[in-house]
Amino acid sequence: MLIDAPARATSASMGDVARLLSLASGTLEDPHGADVAVSPADLAAIHHAALATGGPHRPWTTVELARLATGTRYTPAMRAHVQGLLDADVAYFARTRLGAQDVYLPRVSEDVAQRQATHVALTPGDIVIARMNAGQGEARLGVITSVVEQGTVQATIVGWKGERFPLAVIQLPTGVRRPAYVALGRAEQRAALAADQERIDAAARSGAIAHDLMALWADAGEGRTTADLLGTQDTEDGRIALALDLVMRGGVLFACHGDVWEPKADADLAAPEVVARHLALLAYGAGTAVTYRDGRQGVLSGRGRWGQVEVTLDDGTRMWWQDKDVRAVGSSASERAAGDGSDAADAAADATIAGGDDDERAR
Repeated sequence: MLIDAPARATSASMGDVARLLSLASGTLEDPHGADVAVSPADLAAIHHAALATGGPHRPWTTVELARLATGTRYTPAMRAHVQGLLDADVAYFARTRLGAQDVYLPRVSEDVAQRQATHVALTPGDIVIARMNAGQGEARLGVITSVVEQGTVQATIVGWKGERFPLAVIQLPTGVRRPAYVALGRAEQRAALAADQERIDAAARSGAIAHDLMALWADAGEGRTTADLLGTQDTEDGRIALALDLVMRGGVLFACHGDVWEPKADADLAAPEVVARHLALLAYGAGTAVTYRDGRQGVLSGRGRWGQVEVTLDDGTRMWWQDKDVRAVGSSASERAAGDGSDAADAAADATIAGGDDDERAR
């Protein structure tokens, strides 16, 4: 998650934290007073109390955090209110699942500071990538229509109803701006964004727009910012296409810390043999003669994308071939030798890493 709630001007003093900590240790002191509701600013104190009580690895349920925050005033309604604050927050707590239940892990203080320091101030007209809070479902294109307010943002998002959303659904800024969209009516905004996404998806499928996450991972060194990664694209549509792919697949190859994408070590990849095979083909370079599984021959163009390499045939046609079925002419073995060479192993690895489309794409 790269868009974080701005650093909050908190009303939680150290005295508040001390009272919350005393509550966590069993002293039922009401930290706010009978008539004062928990506010977004109080998340800082709740976070300090949770972190000091159980450390960063102790999972907290919503009920536990609500009781930590409200003490003797706890009611089911307070739980729902605290749940809303947690859903809007992405700086203090990381949401995960324990069995069938959502739980919250307090981030270490350094992580909180980094997330607040790397907050991107969204402004109306910014094109962003959105996804459901829990990181499920398809990545969608959206446009910011109003400034961020207390952990929520007003936006129009392709395929979604509503106008205001928790900031946590905004996964990634694209660096592309469409200020003219803000002046349109809501239906017109949705139509314009849907047309943009359809055009970009079609260009990505055909290969007119292509980027290679695996090659970017290999070239990332100790980490690259979002701006660095998106800056590898020459066009706005290319930036948006890469941003969509980062949201959907970036976690396979990178660990995201604030605005920096740290490449995972080989040992931490779900299927390192798939990545190694792909990079081995790219290393041969443009102009290398290759053969496909059915005996056809061509030469590498030097471009790759997820699970595929682009090949130019003798008649000049460019095709995208599955890299698991391509080998360089004269090589001793197919690049699938990075795995164990079996079809079953390749199928399992490709499924694990969410491999490329099985269809060849001509253009």
